[in-house]
Amino acid sequence: MEKDQANKQFTWATIVEYFTKRGRPLTKEEIRDMIDEDRRLREEAEESRRLFEDQENRRMQRLKDELE
Repeated sequence: MEKDQANKQFTWATIVEYFTKRGRPLTKEEIRDMIDEDRRLREEAEESRRLFEDQENRRMQRLKDELE
């Protein structure tokens, strides 16, 4: 984006225009799809984090048990 724009400061309108298809505003359906995709990605990341924490907790418990 910086390469496309001559100046280093961007207005919000410039950012919105840059990230829409060919300068046209996104349709409500496209916005809804993007929101759904973001939600799905957040949920997947949260689930991955939870699984990792569970595995780490089990590993730490095994190590603690072995030391005792």
